[in-house]
Amino acid sequence: MAGYIEDRWLKKRPNKETGKRERTALWGKCTRYRVKGIPGVRDRSFDTVADAKAWPAEAQTDARRGEFVDARDGAISLREYVEKHWWPSQVHPAQTLESMRHRIWGQVLPQLGDLALRDIGVAELRKWSADVSEGGGVEHGLCRVGVPQGDHAGRGRGQAALP
Repeated sequence: MAGYIEDRWLKKRPNKETGKRERTALWGKCTRYRVKGIPGVRDRSFDTVADAKAWPAEAQTDARRGEFVDARDGAISLREYVEKHWWPSQVHPAQTLESMRHRIWGQVLPQLGDLALRDIGVAELRKWSADVSEGGGVEHGLCRVGVPQGDHAGRGRGQAALP
């Protein structure tokens, strides 16, 4: 499988004077290693180089068996996506994170968490929004949701891009 591992914390070329690689602006702010350049598969990040080296080999073996599924293609549940991909990437003040955690785990995931990402469409969001409104979430300022209306209401599933 094509692809390469990128170290996002250190520059590729060493400094001509010191002979050492310099730190990038991402030093310590994100996962260090990213596997890139695999056709049809989005980039994936890892904390250790060992994990970054193991994943492409594992993915290649799965692809040969016909079992490879990119976990971010919509087949995973909303709960799994939030817990493994989206939540760890959130960088906000502690108070904001606590407020977000309360809303997501208290209101969103109990009702929508078991649905696959590709199965969440306008109808599911409207039902969820109505359920939250009936439960007092909107009235008490706990949750405010924008559900597509007008020209965008007829869009099918999978039309919205995930972060």
